[in-house]
Amino acid sequence: MPSTPCWISYQNGCPSFIELSPPFGEVFIEERNNIWNTPYLFNAKEFDEETGLYYYGARYYDPKLSLWISADPLSTKYPFVSGYCYLFNKPIVLIDPYGLEGWPPEWWTRSNMGTRLLGSVQMVGGAFEMIGSGIGTYVSGGTASPLSVPIFLNGIDNFQAGFKQLWTGKTQQTLLYSGIRSTAVELGLEEQTAEYIAAGIDISTILVGNGKAIMTIGGLKLTPKEVNAYAKIGSTGTIGENALKLLGGKSQQSFKTTLGIRRVDQFVNGVAHESKVGYTTLTPNIKQQVMKDAELLKNQSIDDAVWHFFKSPVTNKVGPSKPLLKELERNNIKVIIHE
Repeated sequence: MPSTPCWISYQNGCPSFIELSPPFGEVFIEERNNIWNTPYLFNAKEFDEETGLYYYGARYYDPKLSLWISADPLSTKYPFVSGYCYLFNKPIVLIDPYGLEGWPPEWWTRSNMGTRLLGSVQMVGGAFEMIGSGIGTYVSGGTASPLSVPIFLNGIDNFQAGFKQLWTGKTQQTLLYSGIRSTAVELGLEEQTAEYIAAGIDISTILVGNGKAIMTIGGLKLTPKEVNAYAKIGSTGTIGENALKLLGGKSQQSFKTTLGIRRVDQFVNGVAHESKVGYTTLTPNIKQQVMKDAELLKNQSIDDAVWHFFKSPVTNKVGPSKPLLKELERNNIKVIIHE
């Protein structure tokens, strides 16, 4: 069982204090001399020998019971978890320095381990997709589905994207995702709708190795009525672009950035104008657009950046989500909402 060791020694290497604790903090082994002592043991928190409790700031922790002796002040934030349990019962992967809530340690977030873990899942899924495609039987002339080749190629696509994500810690998109998204945008769908469709098909090809998702958007489980609704919403995306054309200047102006090409809807007298129709959230694609605009502002390729939000005639919604608005303001990008 993983444990937390503590070894304190003199300059000559002779130990003055040795302590070993299991993941939940109960002392398993403890040895010390009569000269030096410290009350700071498990997680470097102060241990009260009279009560046998550790003080974390917000409350006290009992290592023998592996429980807090009082309810979590943030218990309403986690209604499905006991307010007395320690680190959601996951002390090996989470930390709680104040006795409030557990979160991944700094090395986990700094190394993007969550992103890497998803990449490993995608890589394994791609490997199973290649193995289960039946490509060997198909190539040798046996009785196998003609879809064996596209399934095998899609497995390679998922495997390479997952491997890159695992290795770099940065989100990678498969060729299938990029192709479907680009096609959907060209057909008039809004970017978010295109991303939902592309992501649904992409994920379903990992989970469903029989290739059905390659032939149909059934991986999203959309009815024809829902598909038509998505198309109507997406078709309104040109409303904003047409409105910005009234400003003059040049439409679909392209700029080079370190993140790739940034194509703004309307470029007028040094100002880049971007249009969004309906309620817009901070998706990975939208965030990348924001970062590109921020780079263009920083290197003075553009004098100013303005994002225009137009109301969707289908959903009757308009404007950025709070995270998107905060990201735009943080990067000095102006926001205009057209009601």
